[in-house]
Amino acid sequence: SKGYLIGQFENLLIESCNNGILLDTLNAAGAGGNVAPNIIVFRGGEIRNNVGWGVRIQSSQGNIDFEGTTFEGNGVQHNPSTGAIWWGNGGGTVGITVNNGWFEANKGTVVYLGPANGSAGITHTFINTQINENPLASIGIDVNFPTYPTFINFIGSQINNDSLDIYLHTGSTVGFFNKLTIS
Repeated sequence: SKGYLIGQFENLLIESCNNGILLDTLNAAGAGGNVAPNIIVFRGGEIRNNVGWGVRIQSSQGNIDFEGTTFEGNGVQHNPSTGAIWWGNGGGTVGITVNNGWFEANKGTVVYLGPANGSAGITHTFINTQINENPLASIGIDVNFPTYPTFINFIGSQINNDSLDIYLHTGSTVGFFNKLTIS
């Protein structure tokens, strides 16, 4: 799916691709300008055994939701530039939400959360989600926040890997991590 403004997908099986799902800006110059994905929902299904990323979100205006989705076997061992979810250049204030998600046997980086591109920052939420049993992963969740704030909510969720669970870094500029909620 590339460039949908709004979309809903149910019980997909995405398997053995370079990037299983790629969300990016649609060049709609004739229709008034570029359109970035916004309000995309994935319900159920499995995203597994993809070599690059299970889901690569190049650009979005936020509200990318995964409800009851399983991410398994994505990425390449010892390559942190691969994994289950890559969230890059996003606007808006709501990034990804993973509700009742399951991450298992992923390699590289399980979830990469790139920088927000608005001063209000971005919020990513994990609800009742298990990020477990990813022994070949270098990093559980990699958060890069060089300029604007990043908020991460963990509600009823668990991270338990044989690797670094959460890696926070700012790149070459001063950044800050505002809130980590574990309940």
